[in-house]
Amino acid sequence: MRELDHVRLLSAVTGDDAQCVPAGTTGTVVGIYAGGEAFEVEFTRPVDTLATVDGRAGTLVARWGVTPEPGRPASRSHMLASLPRPV
Repeated sequence: MRELDHVRLLSAVTGDDAQCVPAGTTGTVVGIYAGGEAFEVEFTRPVDTLATVDGRAGTLVARWGVTPEPGRPASRSHMLASLPRPV
């Protein structure tokens, strides 16, 4: 995974502020540790927190900047990936 990729949790994790982030939650990779063994992920729903996520605990949902093939409708993940990031 790369920075700004959207990932979905395969298992619950504890955020840096001790909030529980449930399995299935989608977030954005904002940091990569030890060559991808772990990631810092920003979540905004259902909780607003950062969490360090083991590389095996998440799956790629959408790659930042990737658009669908011509003639194919955009999926929800492609539409999310094309949204501007808040500053």
